[in-house]
Amino acid sequence: MGITKDYLRYVTAGVYGYIASTNCNINWVRFNGITNRYVAIGAGEFVIMWDTKTSSEIKRFGGILSEVSFLTVDDNNKIAVGYHNGTTALFNIESTELLATYRAHKSRVTSLCFNDRSLQLSSGSLDTGIVVWDAVAMHGLYKLKGHKGAITCLLFMKSRNILISSGKDSFIKFWDLDIQHCFATIVASSNEIWQFCLIRNECQLVSASSDSQLGLWQLDINFDKHLECDNTTVKPVATRIGSLKRLSNDRILTLKTDNSDKFLYCNGIKSFIEIYKILSENEVDKRLKKRNKRIEKGDIEDINSEDIVDLRFESICRLKPEGVYFRSCDLIADFERKSIKIVVSTNTNEIIVRSLSLIGQLDESIIRLQRNGHRSDIRCISFTSDSSALISCSRGSIKVWNTTSGVCVRSIDNAPYVTSCLVVPGDNISQLIVGTRSGTLYNYNLLTGDLIESLEYSHTDSIWSLCHHNNGLGFYTGSADKQIRYYEYVSSSQKSNSTLMAVHRRTLELPDEVMNVRVSPNGKFIAVALLDSTVRIFYTDTFKFFLSLYGHKLPVLGMDISADTKILVSGGADKNLKFWGLDFGDCRGSLFAHDESITDVRFITNDESEESSRIVVSASRDSCVKLWNIDSRSLIMTLHSASMSPILCLSVAPRLIAVGRSDKSIRIWNESDEILVVSEEREEEAEKQYYDEIPGEIPIIPGEFNIELQPAAKRSVEALDGAERIIEALDLYKEWQTSPEFNPSLHPLIKAYRCINSVDYVVEIIRRIRSTDLESSLLFLPFNYVLVLLPILKVRVERSIIDVELCLRCILLMIRVHHGQIISSSRAVSIIDSIRSLPDGSVNAVRNQYGFNLHALKFLQRRLEDTRELTMFADATQRRVEKRKKRQRSGAKLLAIR
Repeated sequence: MGITKDYLRYVTAGVYGYIASTNCNINWVRFNGITNRYVAIGAGEFVIMWDTKTSSEIKRFGGILSEVSFLTVDDNNKIAVGYHNGTTALFNIESTELLATYRAHKSRVTSLCFNDRSLQLSSGSLDTGIVVWDAVAMHGLYKLKGHKGAITCLLFMKSRNILISSGKDSFIKFWDLDIQHCFATIVASSNEIWQFCLIRNECQLVSASSDSQLGLWQLDINFDKHLECDNTTVKPVATRIGSLKRLSNDRILTLKTDNSDKFLYCNGIKSFIEIYKILSENEVDKRLKKRNKRIEKGDIEDINSEDIVDLRFESICRLKPEGVYFRSCDLIADFERKSIKIVVSTNTNEIIVRSLSLIGQLDESIIRLQRNGHRSDIRCISFTSDSSALISCSRGSIKVWNTTSGVCVRSIDNAPYVTSCLVVPGDNISQLIVGTRSGTLYNYNLLTGDLIESLEYSHTDSIWSLCHHNNGLGFYTGSADKQIRYYEYVSSSQKSNSTLMAVHRRTLELPDEVMNVRVSPNGKFIAVALLDSTVRIFYTDTFKFFLSLYGHKLPVLGMDISADTKILVSGGADKNLKFWGLDFGDCRGSLFAHDESITDVRFITNDESEESSRIVVSASRDSCVKLWNIDSRSLIMTLHSASMSPILCLSVAPRLIAVGRSDKSIRIWNESDEILVVSEEREEEAEKQYYDEIPGEIPIIPGEFNIELQPAAKRSVEALDGAERIIEALDLYKEWQTSPEFNPSLHPLIKAYRCINSVDYVVEIIRRIRSTDLESSLLFLPFNYVLVLLPILKVRVERSIIDVELCLRCILLMIRVHHGQIISSSRAVSIIDSIRSLPDGSVNAVRNQYGFNLHALKFLQRRLEDTRELTMFADATQRRVEKRKKRQRSGAKLLAIR
């Protein structure tokens, strides 16, 4: 294909309307020393950090083209994010920098957890695997296999190096990370275990399943006692004490404790949030004594184990949803102000913040983050005449967005259930015509948000389509009452001259419900899509029948007419895209375009390009937007997005494409200056499909039969590319070594990487491979290249201590993987003998250097603090709080003595 017939690529220009995703949890974030003001939640492929005080977006984390499924925040200014494609990413909160990307899961990440010092990160997925990552070295340590169902929750213990996991297989497992082994398994319920948490200094465990009971378990994790037991008696790790009855019967979504471990809170899918106070042992004894006295008096019956569990918790508050469902919540307690703050995400794209006292009394003030998004599915969108703004409509709200900044500049609340919209054409006119589900037409002023007029008897049923006449002097409406009506714009005599009113002129009766209406650019024809899966063409001046287009098996939901009025393209619920000639009504082509129903079809209108009028954009419920060439009936490109929610509406403007989704979000693509070659696009898609078919699991290393422990690696394109680069570097090394010249010149690639010899070049190539993909890349190396790489790494360790850790990591992995071949090869054994004495001396040298630098920095810190009387690298606020508490305690003691 020649350069003149290539196309320009469309790239993402913005994603608007996201506030809170229903598929991700919400977390309080410590930022600028404040713990109860900022929250983070997933929104499509992004994680948005909101300021609950100003209701504004502070930061946005992104970079992975997949929908966020889970996130967790640590105390060291890091946020870990899990995605639907199995990827785990680590971000810096201050700079929003992507620190690391981990790929070891095959499906959606369902749980993430940092250990106490944030040195390790564990991730669980739907693929039943648990991966433990080194959050400092940015690479995977190992994968734990043992659950038979999807992982639902993970938690590190603070007192021991133990990881606790739960899954849909109804098991809770305890993993000893020192030996990477599951040493205990408890059957917590006959149903799936969805959440659990630890209370009372990790001595008790609370589990939640699909029923209304919260199970309470007493933990006894003492390895010394277990070793002293004989072989016949094994002391259980967890003993069930009883259960706590919840008021709701639906399954748990959130079960957590607050930052002080004094409050327990949970919420279900459709129920309210329940907050319990975890009573201390003294408080439990007091309540138990009172209960015993009442039993002795005969006021109540004898207590059982369930009643004893109820005595351990005190219900202080229940938050009931009003018209919404709570999807996730997070709670933080502020004992200085004697208040509790709870943040909730709902199914209506909204964040709610409530405050209550420590005794459970709710504050009347409610903070709602809802202006920057819709509460329900976006049913229709439309660009303005100059493409400077985009209007989106849903049930109950109409919003105007700036297409450049993505800011919501106008919001019309208390709007009806809008099913179609139309922006009145004109440079000095800012009016919007909307059709509703009740059949009423509304005319709004976009500048003020006021209602100009309402035509209550326009139609008797839902208005599914609105379309301009080509001259811009009127518009057509198509409704489910089997009518098409033509309205003409008339200047209002009572209002300003720039205000237009709609006046009904003509009506066309049809045999079935109208799904879509389009007028040809020359104004000669009007095309009507009916519920009987046909498209009928009429003359606009007389409404006389002209053609009937039949071929779709299901109703046509979207159609458009080309600029030359020769081609009509239609897309329907049968997933097919059909091209019709308007001269004789013949079908000129049919394509199976999407995997789900096609919701809308539009021709691209770009005045600067003649080729643009031959391009069709189709949107579907399969969340894809595709560009087609109507001449060759071929696919040009697919506009992918991270969100998997169905696309409900589509709008096209010069160089812009916008879609509205059922997850209340709007995505805009902009035509860039990058040339797109169709043949290269097909090659990239074929290559991507080839790599996707590669098995994701790394084969088990020969000689290792531990089915619970597997490498924390996954076959990926990046790993294959890394292995190819290592092989190319080793080939250059062998070429340089076998050169007949006495002092051969360096290869240009070695000079490009600014290396002085081939050994440094090979190590530089290994260093540039991402840490998370290095292990997988080394597993792809053939054994003959391993024998070449081992001496190179040995020479590098002997010369310098800069890359000692990296080189030793590679050496140990390759020895472990190729152990069988190494011991059977005399050449390999001699290499291993020469490497054997390296680790002790090299590691000691690195340790001594790090220790010297660390103590030097501590010395400088103390010296600066003494001379300048400054507190460096410490939280002065926390120290001030601790001093204030000490003064209050001392004052209380003095009052008690007096």
